Amino acid sequence: MKFSCFALFLLGLFAFQSAQAKSVSDAREEACSQPGRVESAKRLLAQNKDFKLKASQFHLEANQNVNSAKKLQAQTSKLMGLTGAAKVEANKEFKGNLQAFKDHAQLYRQHLEQVEKQLGSCKESEAEYNAHLKEYSLHVEAYHLPNIRPPHICPTLQVSERQSAHMANSMREDQMRVARAEASLAASENKLENAMEASMGSDANLIKRSRLAEEERKLAGEFAALKTEYGLLKVQQAALLGNLQSQANASKTVSGKIKMK
Repeated sequence: MKFSCFALFLLGLFAFQSAQAKSVSDAREEACSQPGRVESAKRLLAQNKDFKLKASQFHLEANQNVNSAKKLQAQTSKLMGLTGAAKVEANKEFKGNLQAFKDHAQLYRQHLEQVEKQLGSCKESEAEYNAHLKEYSLHVEAYHLPNIRPPHICPTLQVSERQSAHMANSMREDQMRVARAEASLAASENKLENAMEASMGSDANLIKRSRLAEEERKLAGEFAALKTEYGLLKVQQAALLGNLQSQANASKTVSGKIKMK
C-alpha cells in the first residue's frame, strides 16, 4: 500500500514538473519571438479549426441534398406516368394520382428550403474564411520577417492554413455538385409541370362525364391549386439556381498565399 502511494506521488510529481517545464518553454519561446506573434497564431489556428468543422458539415449536407435531388428526380419519372392515366368514372384513381402529386410537391418544397438554408450557411462560412485570409495575410506581413526565428506554433499554423485552403476548394466543388443536381432536378420538375398542364384538359373532360361531379369538381379545384403551387415552386427554384451559380462562381476566387520558411 505504501509502495502504491509512493508510486502515485512520483507520477504526480513527474506530471507537474513536465507541465511546468512546458509552460516555461512556451514562455521562453514567446519571449524570444516578436510580441503578439504567438497570440496571433493561436487565434488563427482557432479560426481554422472552426472553419474546417463547418466545411466538413457542409460536405455532409451537400451529399444529403444531392441524394435527395436524385430521389425526387426518380419520383418525377414515376409521376409522369400518372398524368392523364385516370379513366372515365375512375374517381378513386384520379384522387390517388392527385394526392401523389401533392405529396411530391410538399417534398420538393422541403428540399428547396433545405438547399436554400445550406446555401446561406455556406455564404456565411465563406465570408468568415475570406476575413480569416486577410487576417492571416496581415500576420505574415507583420511577423514572418527574414532572420527572425519563428516560434514552433507558426509551422503548425502553416500546415493548418494549407488544410483550410483545401477545405475551401472542396466546398466550391460541393457547391458545383449541388448546382448540377438542382439543375437536373429542375428540368425534371418542369417536364412534370408541363405534363400536369396537358392532363388538365383531359381530366376536365373526365369530370364533366363523371356521375360524381360534385366531388370531382373539388378535386379539380385541388388540382388547379397544385398547378399554381408548382408555379410558385418554379420561381423559387429559378432564384435558388441563380444563387447557387453565383455562389459557385464567387467561391472560385477564394484563395490564400502561404509563405513557407
